[in-house]
Amino acid sequence: MIEIEFDLTTIGGASDDPFLDGEEVGFLLESTKHHITQHVQNRLGQYRCPTHGEPARVVVRGQYDLETEQLEVEYGIDACCNAMVMQSAALLGR
Repeated sequence: MIEIEFDLTTIGGASDDPFLDGEEVGFLLESTKHHITQHVQNRLGQYRCPTHGEPARVVVRGQYDLETEQLEVEYGIDACCNAMVMQSAALLGR
């Protein structure tokens, strides 16, 4: 199983939406983590470096803007070699 690290934060002021309280934002971020984890596991879960036999490690960083209700997410890949980083990025981007 591939290791996935999350760094998801909130920015911006409080929303005027009474349904988007702290608990709802927490649920939204947990749901996002779950879906991203499923996506990454489906793409990279069984993949190992053909040269070194090591799996990649994925770091997911993102910010949820409370004012605009937009989530910006980026993926980072740590791996044993550059070839593994490139192959993992290609698999993840499919």
